[in-house]
Amino acid sequence: MDRTTSDLAWVLSGEDSFNIYMFHGGTNWGFDNGAVWSGDRSLAVTTSYDYGAPLDESGRPTELYHQIRETIAKHVPAGSIPHVPAVPRLIQTGDIVLKPVLSLFDMLPKQPMIESAAPVPMEHMDQSYGFVLYQHTVEEEAEGILFVGDGPRDRVLVYQNGHRVGIIDGTYSSPGRVRVRLNEGDLLQLLVENLGRVDKGHKFEDQRKGIVGNVTVGTRQTLERWKTYSLPLTKLPRGLSRGDKVVVFHRQSPMFYTGSFRLAENAQPGLGSDMFLSIDKAIKGQVWVNGVNLGRYWAMGPQQSLYLPGCYLNAAGRSNKIVVLELEPEANRPMVAKGLSSREWFNRPDPDSVV
Repeated sequence: MDRTTSDLAWVLSGEDSFNIYMFHGGTNWGFDNGAVWSGDRSLAVTTSYDYGAPLDESGRPTELYHQIRETIAKHVPAGSIPHVPAVPRLIQTGDIVLKPVLSLFDMLPKQPMIESAAPVPMEHMDQSYGFVLYQHTVEEEAEGILFVGDGPRDRVLVYQNGHRVGIIDGTYSSPGRVRVRLNEGDLLQLLVENLGRVDKGHKFEDQRKGIVGNVTVGTRQTLERWKTYSLPLTKLPRGLSRGDKVVVFHRQSPMFYTGSFRLAENAQPGLGSDMFLSIDKAIKGQVWVNGVNLGRYWAMGPQQSLYLPGCYLNAAGRSNKIVVLELEPEANRPMVAKGLSSREWFNRPDPDSVV
């Protein structure tokens, strides 16, 4: 902050012009975040595209804004800077209990599917974002390290007979190695998440997602005959409105959770109902409120809450529905959301990191 204001004062003392990037923070809604290429890997940008801007992603002035304003005021005629308009405070909610209602894999029978000898990339499914599931029925025994094409693009959750047996993540400095022992008749499923495409610098020509190449085990034993399912999640699946009926938690497949909340009777509409939504015990996934995809959450951070504009909420007294896709659910881990009046931004140990 001090460096910004001192540089600005130097520019203004020379009667020069300037612009600020960025002045107003933004939000990468849904799956729309990009990525940057760093060394030998792609690093996903957070859902929040704030970068410490003078106006945060909710449009509210930050301390940096006021410091810049004070600096400018020293170099212009007194009274020429207009007053800062009043901005409503962000609001908060109580705990919002989320209940599991549908497994992501329950959607498969109704999803587009391609059968092929080798897996096909996401783009071959006429898909740009979201997830792709690769499914293979083992025809002969295989044992060893699992290799997915030319590498994970980007995060691969590995399931054997419905149980999650490992994660391979191309954004890690060490992507992880999953050793499998496959028996004839076993079901191998690879759920690949597109974490965002590189959108500046280089590597533009190599941004296909999913699996590019063969899947092999051990000493390059190739697994052939795959079913590839498209899971863009541009629309939420049917079957999420089950009232109090909670599904039986089976194994470790990604799970949709739902919950609801109402604004207080004295809540102001629009900007006056802005908040940041947090799910404290969640590991990784996606959040929708009233059908709007707010973006990704990830326990390791640094972003620990998602901006929820009041314009997406129903008026006081009406129900607002939350849908969460938790990619790494546990039957004994409660899922509870909460609206916060300030955003949370910190790092946690990554529960999946192999480093």
